Amino acid sequence: MAFYDGTFFEPSTLAIDETEYYNNVVLAAQQAFNLGVFAAYPTAQTIEPIIAKAAGEARNLGVEAAIYTSDIVELIIGRASLQAKALKGMTE
Repeated sequence: MAFYDGTFFEPSTLAIDETEYYNNVVLAAQQAFNLGVFAAYPTAQTIEPIIAKAAGEARNLGVEAAIYTSDIVELIIGRASLQAKALKGMTE
C-alpha cells in the first residue's frame, strides 16, 4: 500500500502491465517513424525510406505518364502487354 497526498493507494491500483507498457512504447516508436517518413522529415533513421518512397513514386508517375526512360520503359511495355492480353480476353 502507498500513501500520497492524504490518499492510500492499493497495490492493484498502482500495478503496471509491463508487457502492455512495452508494446505501447514499441507502437509509439513505429508510429513516430512512419510519421517521419510520410512527412518527409529527414533523420538518420528515415532518410533511406524517404528516398526509396520518392523513387517509387517517381517511377509510378513515369509509368502512368508514359515517360520513356531507360529504367521505366520495361515497366511501360509490361503494362501495355497486360492491357493487350486483357483486351484480347474480352474480345474472344
